[in-house]
Amino acid sequence: MRQGFESLRYFAAFGLCFFVSVFSGAYADVQDAIPQFDTLRLEGEKFTITGHSAASRHIELVKGAHIVGEGETDAQGNFTIGLGRKLKMGEYRFVLRATGQDGRSVTSMQTLVVTIPENTAGDILALVEEPGKGNRLLAGQTRADSGIVAPEYKNFAVERIDFAGGRLAVCGRSPADMRVFVSLAGRSIGSERSRKEGGFCVTREVALEKGDYILQIGLFDDTGAEKTTVSLPFTLAMANRAHQLYRGGQAVDSVVVKRGETLSRLARRVYGNAAMAGQLFEANRDILQTPDKISPGMELVVPRREKQK
Repeated sequence: MRQGFESLRYFAAFGLCFFVSVFSGAYADVQDAIPQFDTLRLEGEKFTITGHSAASRHIELVKGAHIVGEGETDAQGNFTIGLGRKLKMGEYRFVLRATGQDGRSVTSMQTLVVTIPENTAGDILALVEEPGKGNRLLAGQTRADSGIVAPEYKNFAVERIDFAGGRLAVCGRSPADMRVFVSLAGRSIGSERSRKEGGFCVTREVALEKGDYILQIGLFDDTGAEKTTVSLPFTLAMANRAHQLYRGGQAVDSVVVKRGETLSRLARRVYGNAAMAGQLFEANRDILQTPDKISPGMELVVPRREKQK
């Protein structure tokens, strides 16, 4: 009787181990098969998306209830999908679906959010969202012939975005007495009327995790008509603080002037070369009238060092 009981325990333990082994293997196979986005490229008017899944999978690019592109994974699990039709201005959301030879399918945890700017010279902004993970800007989404250029409407421009202590501030310049709306991933953050002197600053409490984001900032007149909308990338590298300047719709580096610094000393601190003071001055002509008049606390744009020919 005792021997039979021990045998039963042995077979039960063996069966449990076998079940766990099979289940773990199946779970690993499913995890490997979950498709993921890698890059997005624009070639002419056609989009090309690359990603990875398991080998020998049929991959579908899905927008809502529609399949808008298809491809196959190679032996390493990589795939390329071309989106033939041109996307108009606006925001689009895509997911991936991978189907194995046994007919079983798995959908991506990731969502690709593509924002098409109003002006045709601007960059395509592509963001990958995934629950429980920080968002990330997708590599390779820029147009070949242009940097990020935000459309302008009679002196409308975002100049800085700050995040500190759970509070987001989007500030810039615009025509007087206009309404500025700020949204993030389709969610409204808030709005403010621009001041009579033409500036605006929309400040709201918002919960953000570390990662990449795309903010949409819209300008509206008194009738509620939308005049223009800009989409700007914003990276939260630290959990509770970020500061980013923008010029001409592009994120730029900046530096704060210390007490006793001249433009030459600042250039030496930033570039290691005092001769770069002229480049600093040219990049900040909007706030500097002469090279010798800078004050402690001023925040100046730091242009990238020009490559030597």
